[in-house]
Amino acid sequence: MSKSLPLLFTTGTYYEVGYSIGSTFAERINRYWNESESLIKCDLPFYETSRGQEYFNTALKVCEMNFPQYIQEIRGLADGAKMPFDQVFKLNLAKEVRHLSNNLPIAYKEKSGCSDVYLNTPTVKILGHNEDCDFEIEKYAYMVSVRIVDDQSGTELENFTSFCYPGELPGTTVAFNRQPVQHRQDMNQ
Repeated sequence: MSKSLPLLFTTGTYYEVGYSIGSTFAERINRYWNESESLIKCDLPFYETSRGQEYFNTALKVCEMNFPQYIQEIRGLADGAKMPFDQVFKLNLAKEVRHLSNNLPIAYKEKSGCSDVYLNTPTVKILGHNEDCDFEIEKYAYMVSVRIVDDQSGTELENFTSFCYPGELPGTTVAFNRQPVQHRQDMNQ
């Protein structure tokens, strides 16, 4: 059986890009929400506590004040996936919540991050990254190639490609943007 990773090309405002991603991958996002053992055993019980509710409300307030464009993108994701905003915002807080939770099952403490491998020799330079922090992601993940434009002027604000965890904003995992690479000798001139 061959495996493939779906890829979406999308352009629009932050909300429109979120909506496009949410509607395209709604089944994956909803299935992950309903089937993820880490969400069910760790994240959701945390939000049922007063500490969890306070954390959610504070995080939302801080993000609305400092990153309103990403809140709009999450609103678009939620609307596109036909999910409540609170659920999708919680998906975007999952990594932080797993560090805050006192009830974290041992399996999640052992897998708290992805694997990176660096090889730096005079003749070989390699940077490898494996998205292996959450074994449940594999069947729900997807790729997006995004061009975000200003809704008034049409000016390009962001242009990147990213591997995505279901329901999370692109860019929290392996990604690359369209900025030209400067070579070291160019940077020293």
